[in-house]
Amino acid sequence: MKLLGRAAFVCWLAGGLALAQFSSTIQGVVTDSSGAVVPRVKVRVTNVATGVARESATNGEGLYRVLNLGPGEYRVTAETPGFRPVTQEGVQLASNETVRVDLALQVGEVTENVSVTGQVARLETEQGRVSGTIERRQLTDLPINGRNLYGLIALQPGVTGKGLRFGGGLDSNAPIAGGTTVLANANGQRTDSNNFTVDDASVNSPADGGSARLTPNAESVDEVRVVTNNFSAVEGRNSGAQVQVITKSGTNQLHGAVLEDFTNNTLSTRNVFEGASVPVFRRNEFGYNIGGPIVKNRTFFFHSFEGLRGSGGRGTVATVETAAFRDFILRTRPNSIAAKLLGNSRPLLYPDQNLRDLGSPAPGVNVSGPNDGILDIGNVQYVPDTRRNGEQYSARIDHELRPGKDRLYGNFYYTPSVSLSGGVRPDFDRPTINKTYYIGP
Repeated sequence: MKLLGRAAFVCWLAGGLALAQFSSTIQGVVTDSSGAVVPRVKVRVTNVATGVARESATNGEGLYRVLNLGPGEYRVTAETPGFRPVTQEGVQLASNETVRVDLALQVGEVTENVSVTGQVARLETEQGRVSGTIERRQLTDLPINGRNLYGLIALQPGVTGKGLRFGGGLDSNAPIAGGTTVLANANGQRTDSNNFTVDDASVNSPADGGSARLTPNAESVDEVRVVTNNFSAVEGRNSGAQVQVITKSGTNQLHGAVLEDFTNNTLSTRNVFEGASVPVFRRNEFGYNIGGPIVKNRTFFFHSFEGLRGSGGRGTVATVETAAFRDFILRTRPNSIAAKLLGNSRPLLYPDQNLRDLGSPAPGVNVSGPNDGILDIGNVQYVPDTRRNGEQYSARIDHELRPGKDRLYGNFYYTPSVSLSGGVRPDFDRPTINKTYYIGP
């Protein structure tokens, strides 16, 4: 147990003093049966999953406020001498949210308890902003193209969009990792005005506006909040959507899951460049996650892994030189750069359509003489050699340093991937190796 405690402390040192994720609030007014406010009432807010509790007391106006809470389900209890304790169950709290929970005390013995099980209204009345939340159930149940959680942003209020673009020019079946540009517009703002955070730490690309350099796997994410208008000045970096990803933490119950997502070309259709048959396509995503307590009600862990093995591309078209033009260059200019290129790095196919005679050589730049009877270039239709392999590992430790007062957590993501986008000149193809590290927040 000492060793586990030390591991939690090391994760905290790596992640820094991490309070930013716990930015939600529960507040309200405590009254008696006549509607009069009751001061100096002890209010206790308990996270149902972890057992971690926070305490506050009402002021002279009966108002209480419990700050620095993480997302989850809470139980709110109020008690004071001369009144029955009252408990509000099932208070759902999202990230960066303020929920109002008013409590009414009844005169009676403290040995009696009033339990309120009705749901608290989910209408956001404590903050004047336009926002939406992608909850854990949606991340689990909704079909996500490429299992990329950013694909759900366009479902939020005030957002329109047409998909995702991935680093390296790959399509929606790009590997885990790398840059993800969300082609979504919040209230008419440009796509490069969107802002991305993971546990309130920026993951924005320093070079490509509107891109997230880290794409957490959906199994490691608790929820995603998208704020589109009238957001706090704390955000302040960009004027578009504020996309806030909150990662999953462990609870008092040991839990886990395994996943398998397989796609192939069986139900695919041909595009105009693919001839008589659909190219072979394979995409297999697999993984697991596990979380639970290290010390009950105090220290928790969560770990996830997701892997990808994919191959196959879609038909496309390219313009290349003809074999006749190649032979002409090798015969007349054997020591030129063009001869080395055309002789040593030949295309996958030589053209058989849209053949054109570009004319004969002539002095000057971008100048050609009359047609010489040689068909110089044309078009080829081909399927590139495309491969996508990658993994993502995540780990998180949460620890109550001083129960009820100070909380620490550390988070780590490691995402290596290898991809080959393919091309009409196979000798130019080189796998792209990408490794993304995130230690936060």
